[in-house]
Amino acid sequence: MDSAGLAAVLGIPRSTVERMAAAGQVPHLRVGKHIRFTPGHLGEIITDAERRPRAGVHSQSRGSARTRL
Repeated sequence: MDSAGLAAVLGIPRSTVERMAAAGQVPHLRVGKHIRFTPGHLGEIITDAERRPRAGVHSQSRGSARTRL
């Protein structure tokens, strides 16, 4: 799968996929100048995303009664 295909599956911009691959943040293969993703890579990307805390979701700290969602 190319970066446009992965972007469509994940619902994010192709440029984000390419930036993350260039930075080594997602598993991928390079075939010449092309970036490719296997079904296994997609599984790893999803598993890693599930393990990370979501941005904007904070636990209560220092006696605060507010939690952002």
